[in-house]
Amino acid sequence: MNPPMKITLLGTGTPMPDLHKFGTSTLIEAGGLRVLLDCGRGAVVRLAQIGVPAGSIDAVLISHFHSDHYAALPDLVMTGAIPAPWGARRRRLRVVGPEGVREVVDGLWAFMSGDRTIRVADRRSTPTCSASMSASFPKASSSTRTGCASSPSRSITGIS
Repeated sequence: MNPPMKITLLGTGTPMPDLHKFGTSTLIEAGGLRVLLDCGRGAVVRLAQIGVPAGSIDAVLISHFHSDHYAALPDLVMTGAIPAPWGARRRRLRVVGPEGVREVVDGLWAFMSGDRTIRVADRRSTPTCSASMSASFPKASSSTRTGCASSPSRSITGIS
């Protein structure tokens, strides 16, 4: 028997920086999964405050493409990949959103390439799929990219 669903408001702020409200992000824990609805500014800090490792998040659902709803996605991906108790991602992070989410994930992956390269070279990240992501979006064809031999990888999968 699974425990009941648990919903935690990590941030309810707006795009305006506010020391008392972090960016929009809600943690949903149900059925053995941890899902973020949006990943706004400070989401990883809030996860740490409640003792939830960044690497334990199974999926991020992006409601729409205002930056305050996904600004912490790079932090979630890379912090989750660090082999430490607060990271240690062992499975692919799924990113789900409206049409265009593939471009967001591709851009994030390109943006973080320097970080991935340094972490693998310094052995602070395992040379497996520890920081992998997949993106889902409506009415799209499928393509897959992998390359776990020497660096974290990403897989982009469309759903019909």
